[in-house]
Amino acid sequence: MAAPQPPDNRPRNLIDAIACFRRGELENCKKLLALTRLQTPRGVHPEVILYEGLCERRLGNRQRAVEILQEAARVAPTEPQVLLAYGLALIETGRTEWGLDMLRSAVHASGEAPTFRHEFYLQNGIALYREKYLEAAITSLRKAQRFAQEASTYRLLGYILLEQEKHEEALAVANEGLSHHMYDPELHHIAGLALAMGRDLVAAAQSLIRAVEINPHNGEPLHSLGLCFESMGDGARALRAYQQCLTLPCRPSVHQDARDRVARLTGHADITGLGAG
Repeated sequence: MAAPQPPDNRPRNLIDAIACFRRGELENCKKLLALTRLQTPRGVHPEVILYEGLCERRLGNRQRAVEILQEAARVAPTEPQVLLAYGLALIETGRTEWGLDMLRSAVHASGEAPTFRHEFYLQNGIALYREKYLEAAITSLRKAQRFAQEASTYRLLGYILLEQEKHEEALAVANEGLSHHMYDPELHHIAGLALAMGRDLVAAAQSLIRAVEINPHNGEPLHSLGLCFESMGDGARALRAYQQCLTLPCRPSVHQDARDRVARLTGHADITGLGAG
């Protein structure tokens, strides 16, 4: 028999506001938070300020989110969720070192809880990667993996390893990630790129085709698949992959390379009209 849960003494409007936030109903969330403020004039509940800041952050109002979450951290300086949100908001506005300090405080305040340690090492890895400290970034991301098996961590680590041409390590990371997130198209894409780098082209094509099957609206795996087919000497299938890539969103440089390759494979010099824009 499950132990009885303690009563939730938070204001009803606050509970409803949090439910709205989780459903993505941000304007309704903000209205309910405002009502909660009116109903508690003697002292605002810290979660009201926290969710006001989280709403602004999700709406893209980053500086306003920082200002609100700074107030939340002043009101609740030992609340891990507040410190975590404030740290992430600081990082998003370019104040990386300050933000990481907040994340360290969140880890400490949480009693070294795995969720908070994962977020610290993930954000630390991202910051190191941006500064081109690739080996240090890899070390931090591997630590993040130990505390939570988030797909985003596996993706970033896999791409960094590919960038360093460590295809065997990248493949191992992608496969481990897929053991937890088997329908993640980016992890299949990373596996395909790693296999292609190791010249296992048949297996690479299978992984890339799987990435396309899971998410048929991204042109980048199709471009990679075209490169794989070209390496296998299958120009016809490579051409089809490049042509399909040009109808879908992806980076401009990838579209340009696909156009150039279609032009070479078809013998047409000008195909600038092709592409998803």
